[in-house]
Amino acid sequence: MKRLFILLLLLGLFPSVKADSVCVLTSETYPDVTIKLKKLKGLGESIGTLDSKNKPAYNFRTGVQNGYWKHYYVISELSADDSKKNISVGRFFEFVGNQPAPGTPKEDRKPGKLRVILPDMSTSYYYHLDNVPNEEGYGRFNQSPLMKSVLKASDNFFVASNEECSNGYFIYGGNGWKK
Repeated sequence: MKRLFILLLLLGLFPSVKADSVCVLTSETYPDVTIKLKKLKGLGESIGTLDSKNKPAYNFRTGVQNGYWKHYYVISELSADDSKKNISVGRFFEFVGNQPAPGTPKEDRKPGKLRVILPDMSTSYYYHLDNVPNEEGYGRFNQSPLMKSVLKASDNFFVASNEECSNGYFIYGGNGWKK
């Protein structure tokens, strides 16, 4: 009984993860493609998945470079071990409404939706696809429905779909510049 009490006490010390503590970025033009992120310790650092039709398709993570504070993303293959192959690495460029978050002077900022564009994703995703079709017959020149949807979504904005995205996922436009 004493051990059970101690165990319950210890479990109470660890913060629980709420189901709504996930930032969801939804493609504006292909809403079946989403990015689901869980925040890590640092500002702008997160891990999660790039999903198609609510099924994880790739691992997705964000980070911040030292120095000028460039926000970046990394997309890699889903894998149970550490042998994940990076598919795409590039800028995670933040917008508030139609304004670029890092370059808009404070006096010109207007409130708006948090949005992200990944300008390097379409090219690097396309060239990661094999020239030779895989065992299912899909490749760079005969793309599967998943490949097509991710490729088309990658050239467009992803918009923050829930309030959780305002809690440290964005390093520049964090709160949508609410007034």
